[in-house]
Amino acid sequence: MQKAGKKIIILGASRGLGRALYQQLSEANPAAQFLLVSRKIENLEVMSNTKKYAQDFSKIVIDEIFFTEIKKFNPTEIIYCAGGGPYGNFETKKWSDHAWAISVNFLYPAQLIHLLLDQKSEFANLKSFTAIGSSVAEDKPDAKASSYCAAKHALKGLMTTLQTENSSKIQFKLFSPGYMLTDLLPPNTAPRLQNLAANPAEVAKKLAQFLDSDALTWTSS
Repeated sequence: MQKAGKKIIILGASRGLGRALYQQLSEANPAAQFLLVSRKIENLEVMSNTKKYAQDFSKIVIDEIFFTEIKKFNPTEIIYCAGGGPYGNFETKKWSDHAWAISVNFLYPAQLIHLLLDQKSEFANLKSFTAIGSSVAEDKPDAKASSYCAAKHALKGLMTTLQTENSSKIQFKLFSPGYMLTDLLPPNTAPRLQNLAANPAEVAKKLAQFLDSDALTWTSS
C-alpha cells in the first residue's frame, strides 16, 4: 500500500506492466502523485489526474528539459518499466533494431541513474530507483531475443553492483518477472502456446508489494 506523500515516476507507463502498475498504485492510494512517461503522449491520455511527458527511450542522450521536469517533480520513487526488442535469430534482424533494444533496456536507464547520482543533492526526497529485469533473460540465454537478453544481463549487472557500492541513500531495486501477456510477446511462441505468461495486472500486484518492502531484488520462480 502506497502512503500519502509519495511522488512516483513511471517510465514506460503506456502499456504492459507500466500501465498495470500505475492502475494498481493509483487505486491503492489516490493521494499519491504520478509523473507518467511514454514515447508518445497520446498513449497516456486515458490516465487522469497525472502529469505526463513524452520521451524516446531509445535516445541515450537524455533530454535536458525532461531531466529538469524530473527535478521539478521531486520524486520519492522512480520505476523504469520500458523494454522490448526484436524477435528472431540475431543475424536476421537489422542492427538498428538491436541498438534500439540495448538503448531502451539498458543505456537509457543507466544514463538516467548516472545523472541522478551526479546531481544527487537535487533529489533529497528520492528513496528508490527500481528497474524491471527478466528472470528469463537476465542471467541465461534467451533464444531469438539476443539483444534483449544482452541488455537485461547488463541491467542486472548494473543494478546489483549499485546495491553493493551503496554510494547514496537511494535504494537500487531490481524486479525480475517472467514472461507476461503483452503485445511485446510475439504470437505463436512457447510462453503463449503453453500458457506460461502471466497477466501484467497480477505481476503489478507483486511489484507494488516489492516496492513497499525493504528487499532489493525479486525474481519470479
